[in-house]
Amino acid sequence: MSAFSLIAFANFVIFMFLFFYILSLKKYQLTLNISSALICLVLGFWNFFNMFVYMADSGEEAMSWYHAAACCMFLFPLFTFYFFVRFTKNDHLVKSIWVKILSYILPVTLIIRNLYRPILAERFVKSDITHVWAYENRSPSVWYYVILLYLLLYFIPIFVMLYQWQKKSRYRIDRKIAIGFIAIDSLVLLIGFITDLLLPVFVSVVPPAANLSLFIFAAFLWFAIRHYHMFHIRYAPTAEMIFQTIIDPIVYTDQAFHIVLINASVKRLFSYFADELTGKYLPDILPEYEQLLSSEKKSADIKLELNDGSIKYLMYNRSTVTNVKGQAAGEIFVFKDITLKVKEEEELSLINQKYAQAAEEMYYSANYDAVTGLRNRESFFRQLAAEKEKADLSGDDFALLYLDLDGFKQVNDTYGHSTGDIVLNITAKRLESIQKDNDFIARMGGDEFVILIMGAQDHESLKERIFEIKKVFADEIKVNSITQSCNISVGAALYSEAGNDTEQLIRMADNAMYSDKKQEKQQSIVGSIQKQL
Repeated sequence: MSAFSLIAFANFVIFMFLFFYILSLKKYQLTLNISSALICLVLGFWNFFNMFVYMADSGEEAMSWYHAAACCMFLFPLFTFYFFVRFTKNDHLVKSIWVKILSYILPVTLIIRNLYRPILAERFVKSDITHVWAYENRSPSVWYYVILLYLLLYFIPIFVMLYQWQKKSRYRIDRKIAIGFIAIDSLVLLIGFITDLLLPVFVSVVPPAANLSLFIFAAFLWFAIRHYHMFHIRYAPTAEMIFQTIIDPIVYTDQAFHIVLINASVKRLFSYFADELTGKYLPDILPEYEQLLSSEKKSADIKLELNDGSIKYLMYNRSTVTNVKGQAAGEIFVFKDITLKVKEEEELSLINQKYAQAAEEMYYSANYDAVTGLRNRESFFRQLAAEKEKADLSGDDFALLYLDLDGFKQVNDTYGHSTGDIVLNITAKRLESIQKDNDFIARMGGDEFVILIMGAQDHESLKERIFEIKKVFADEIKVNSITQSCNISVGAALYSEAGNDTEQLIRMADNAMYSDKKQEKQQSIVGSIQKQL
């Protein structure tokens, strides 16, 4: 066994020891512990496989072991990157799932390519100087430069993070650890670049030695863990200090809801002294919520009336405290003052209601007639355009009925606009009483109304609708002490017969309405009104 094999085996043992030692540490920073343990595992097996590379009986055997060693070598930068991201508290850099996926793509690609054929080693030959296997790589491929890019992409951010961390850290120990890692990683990378990347391109006198230099990294990692307590939460205040400085009120009770411990914020909230609250039954302080507190509900919003008469809105979250045996030992209630939020939500709700009401009024005034409550002229033209578009696409037909209340002008002039408005309202209600599902009724202005009949097919169906309308208006209209006969003239036209032109459709229906008015020669409404004395 050569000296290179012994060193590789010793490194393997050291890194395996560090792997199990780190896993045995208290989980102060679990993700940091795991990432550092993975680094040790990868570095350990890198040395383990290289040990067999140095001991191989032939170049082919050395090459087979080198396949496995190179896989560990490609994983080392990835795990080191994640370790220093967490160590320097830059976790935000890898929060996105896409960042995590992209960070794995390059090393995984290199590993797959290496399993097919080693990238850095063309063949292994015996070194005349060291008498162990060294490899040649006299014609670097594109993959050779991909490896260089990979190392740069992962180690440059590492050095930047370490440098920035040691610059902004307030603690001398942190700065020492950062500088130490920068120096150690730089030395390991330099040795690896020379022996594993540069020399094999020109000569094959030195075996791959990057893994052997890693004992420096192992020694510094052990020193940082033992001497600087790298994985511990350093410089942290006591639990009592943290508990008392938390802004939100916190109450710790036993299982029977008797108060054991409170923080300073509780005293300010309830206007109690600490000794007055300790030992009290929590439902005595919150009597209205005794049933809620004793339930299994873990969070709730409550309304609290304080001693001074003021009202507070609180949200509490509750969690069960367990002892070392996993048994329930008490309850922790964390209260949060949401009074301002509740008041803002109430004000916002009131504002929203006002805006909704104003929007509804604006919509109504823009689309409905103020006198009759029917759709107005603008709304009719929008609906007519929509029906035209549908009819042009589907080929279905529709009809327009144009209606005019006979003698209405005389009613307005004789009895005033208030009476005229009542007559218009009664007219609208009679039209709505015979409205079909596919009808659209609107007031065009004055005493003119229109009805869009969707799906109309022929003149016979239109005649039936016109007859139905005239029948409804055969009954007299009564307005206070006034009784009047009410006749209505109706003209109809089909969209298909208007040449698919809405303007022509309106003209045809309007002309038909005037023809109906002349043919019927109806008596004016005013002439039939008789005052009831």
